Order: sequence, then C-alpha cells, then structure tokens
Amino acid sequence: MYSRLTHSWLKHWEFILLDMICLEISFFMAFIMRHGMINSGYLSLYRSEAAILFVCQLLAVFFGDSFSGILKRGYYIEFLN
Repeated sequence: MYSRLTHSWLKHWEFILLDMICLEISFFMAFIMRHGMINSGYLSLYRSEAAILFVCQLLAVFFGDSFSGILKRGYYIEFLN
C-alpha cells in the first residue's frame, strides 16, 4: 500500500521546485538588467552559471535540510530561516 515519506527531502518537492524557479528567474532578470536583452557574447558563460546555480540549490536543499518543518513554522521563524 501507500507509505508516507516522513523523513525524505522530497516530501516538499513543490517548495523546492518553486524555490529553484524563483532563483533562475531572478538570475535571468539580473542578466537582462546588467547586459541588456541582445548580448550574445556572454550567453554561454551565463548559461553554465545558471546550471551551476541549479545544482548548488539542489545540494543546499539536500544537505542543509532547510525545508524541515516548513508547514509548521510561523511567519517570523520562516523569515529567519
């Protein structure tokens, strides 16, 4: 039958996904603000930077355990974390 994953880091996958999407969007917006829309000389460098950011975020979630108790925390404790 169905068993719950109580200690898995995939328990809150939607928070992890939303966090990664927001990080990538903010990185893309910072690139646009800095270099403009049409500047293809930096694209390969920043494309690999975006991939590295994605992997670092995934490793931070996996090893940092920052999403433990996310549904039980209040606003102030969530702000501090």
